[in-house]
Amino acid sequence: MAENALKATVQYAGDEFFIGTSPSGHAQAIDTKGDRHAAPTPMEMLLVSVAACTAADVISILQKKRQDVTDYNVEISGTRADDHPRKFTAFHVHHIVHGRSVSADAVERAIELSDTKSCSVAATVRPTAEITTSYEDRGLRYGPICGPPWSIAGEWDRADFRKRRFYRRLKAFRCPKRWSIWDKMGHFGPLLGQKQLKSGHF
Repeated sequence: MAENALKATVQYAGDEFFIGTSPSGHAQAIDTKGDRHAAPTPMEMLLVSVAACTAADVISILQKKRQDVTDYNVEISGTRADDHPRKFTAFHVHHIVHGRSVSADAVERAIELSDTKSCSVAATVRPTAEITTSYEDRGLRYGPICGPPWSIAGEWDRADFRKRRFYRRLKAFRCPKRWSIWDKMGHFGPLLGQKQLKSGHF
């Protein structure tokens, strides 16, 4: 029983701020003054936790099923009770999948497995809150699964790719089932088809 016990700490930092430290030692600022929005509130963190837990399950299952997913996002909305303690009464989790010929059955099965068997956070909140799910396949789009970490690298300046001196600094390497560009800084560039790569048309 003790092996399954987890311990986290929360320290008051003044002015309605707290610093939460997870069992793995990662610190997170928490703002309990709702109208300030300087850091996530405990309820916001719970909302994100539900989404992150099921997202981890779904993408893992899809990859094991060898689905060619190029980008994946989860949007979650939560409904709270009007009366205190204003608990969550319902969550709706919307999965957005991008890829090549991704099987609808595979996506539905991955979501079902996460929702009913795998997601620990969903299992924790389900006794008091209803969880509904939906998904959509938006077709081909490249993202950080085999592409640039957009939140870090930002949008690529395509004008740079037209400069011959920049071409010489690029090295091509193989992403599963598709081509990518890898520059000397270790960033992914736009994902290209093999014909585009050989012709140099960006």
